[in-house]
Amino acid sequence: MARYGGDEFAVILVNTEIGPAKEIAARIMDSYNGLKVQETSLSIGICQYRQGLDTYNIIEEVDKAMYEAKNSGGDLIKLCSLP
Repeated sequence: MARYGGDEFAVILVNTEIGPAKEIAARIMDSYNGLKVQETSLSIGICQYRQGLDTYNIIEEVDKAMYEAKNSGGDLIKLCSLP
């Protein structure tokens, strides 16, 4: 895990399919919500690397998914819409 910017963090899961990545994201969200930090929420975007995609496009798409989760009220996990 690394701080990506401001209040954004990136978690890179090597050799992990979408299903297990969603499970890990849900565990992270459950742990965060267990802290009971008032007036905050956690929004998570998930994107899976595919051969031929460049890093910039993946980061851009996962950022969009995270903001979609955030703009939908937070405390959500959204998948990016890469082909």
